[in-house]
Amino acid sequence: MLQFAVPFLGYTALGGGLTALGTGTLGRAFKDQMGWSELDAAREELAQGKYKGYRTSDGEINRSWMEQLRDGLLGNDPEEIRRLAQDLQKDNMQSARGTRVAEANRKIREAGGKEFITIDHTSTVDKLDAELDRLGVKAGAVLQGQADAPDAGITMDTPTPQIAVLSREGRRQEGNRAMLESPEYQRMLNQQNFTNQMAVGQMAIANQNSANQMAIAQMNNQLQMRREDRAMERDERKDRQQMIMMLMKGLGQMGQGFAI
Repeated sequence: MLQFAVPFLGYTALGGGLTALGTGTLGRAFKDQMGWSELDAAREELAQGKYKGYRTSDGEINRSWMEQLRDGLLGNDPEEIRRLAQDLQKDNMQSARGTRVAEANRKIREAGGKEFITIDHTSTVDKLDAELDRLGVKAGAVLQGQADAPDAGITMDTPTPQIAVLSREGRRQEGNRAMLESPEYQRMLNQQNFTNQMAVGQMAIANQNSANQMAIAQMNNQLQMRREDRAMERDERKDRQQMIMMLMKGLGQMGQGFAI
């Protein structure tokens, strides 16, 4: 029994000495060199996993009784260990997903969104990936939809299927607009306008020719009617002259009869 008590007492004595030095520069340097510092304890918590060490659900540490005993002997503050573990977890997640989260938040901001992805001491790779899929991908779709259909009123609140429909409709309208504004279509339109103008001009000429022909026909009819009128007048004059001659001849015969 004594053989176990002596090392324990020696370890306790060493711990008491370290506890006394723990708040001093020399004590902290010695613990850092030996890997017994609060930062080392925080790293130990993260390395143990969520079921034994650091809990990402609430950012709390889960020190075993041996670790608590060691912390007490070394003068390590549990609150400082917890704070350092939280900072380490946040830094690790920032290194793992910080770039993608920043890009996703930029898209969300440009899309007019109000809900952003945050990295804190409770973040995990799985949680951040889920948020990137939920918000980051949605923000990309919203930006594309807003570009395809600027007047459709697409926002982060618009359901994703509806965004797809509005985006396709916007691309179709944009394609039609681009076609209408293309040089090829403009040349075709100008050619069609010229053809239409020529057709209108030809129709106007045809109408004028028809009107002219109708006017000529009317003039011919009037001339013919005047000719016929003059012919009738000549016939009437001839008839009158013949009647006068016959009347005079008859009177002459009557005069000869009276003379006899």
